[in-house]
Amino acid sequence: MTDSIQTGTIMSIDPKKHRIRIYKSTLHALGDPMYIQLLVSTTRRIVAVKCVDKVMSGDQSYRVNSEMLGPDNSCEIYSCSFIKELCSVVGGLEANGTYRILGKIIETQRMAVFAMDTIQRVEN
Repeated sequence: MTDSIQTGTIMSIDPKKHRIRIYKSTLHALGDPMYIQLLVSTTRRIVAVKCVDKVMSGDQSYRVNSEMLGPDNSCEIYSCSFIKELCSVVGGLEANGTYRILGKIIETQRMAVFAMDTIQRVEN
């Protein structure tokens, strides 16, 4: 398998609502996982969505129920601490904005990686 950029590998961030949206196209490219983890590397300035097979005690995993996706075919995760950490790393994110981050699928790692330098404000 090779690492590749997939069309539609996007995630959106809404600082005001402390919401992260991972779209169905990204989840499908990851093999429609049952559980995911959100990871941040402040030094490499990346965000990752990693597939996990089961929840471990003390783990920050989120269940993905494809039948319960939001109206825009997205998995919504609410996390005040994750958004605060992301905003401190990126800087300049306005609380009333919505932002999109582009990414790529790394099949060998079962994850999607999003570079923070691709973040763009989406007009509401």
